[in-house]
Amino acid sequence: MKQQRAGLCGKGWISPRWLAAGFIDPNNNNQRVALQRDKDIPRLVDRLGGIGLMGSDAWLTQNPSLRARLASTPLLVLEGVRFALAALEERAPDVRRKRQSGEPLTVAAVYPALARAALGQDTVVISLTEGGLEALPKLMPELDGTFDLVESGQTADENDLVIIEDNLVPVTLDAVWPAGQGAWLNSAF
Repeated sequence: MKQQRAGLCGKGWISPRWLAAGFIDPNNNNQRVALQRDKDIPRLVDRLGGIGLMGSDAWLTQNPSLRARLASTPLLVLEGVRFALAALEERAPDVRRKRQSGEPLTVAAVYPALARAALGQDTVVISLTEGGLEALPKLMPELDGTFDLVESGQTADENDLVIIEDNLVPVTLDAVWPAGQGAWLNSAF
């Protein structure tokens, strides 16, 4: 009997922060679901098999060798979660002018490759491994702004940031699974 796998999403469909990975093995009725931070889903899927659901933002920051062992496909666009360019209000006119004239920007980002793809290859990216970008423009005057995920915009507002460009890159809910084991995927979805 062929093994079928299924993934479940936890903590709401619009929040890509906590998602689940799991599988169902019909041979022994063994079901496993693990609620994990989405950045941990690929390691779990790589180790246990099955399918995981995660935000594309977390998928893009995974180690390239791990990404090479897994396959992924976007399932749906997460409404309300998007990548945006934000700057301090007093620097916003200069940042807008730079964007319109094609001048390179200096931004803080957790997703450096994605920032360069969205803002231009000449973009200088100060790369961080975790969030907390919103405070950096006040602390680092050389920054034009931040390239980061935005949901409500409240954190940007609290740090005197204004959104310069919104919806630069859509965030999707992606399914990930071990590469070479995707024949079951068509029947699962």
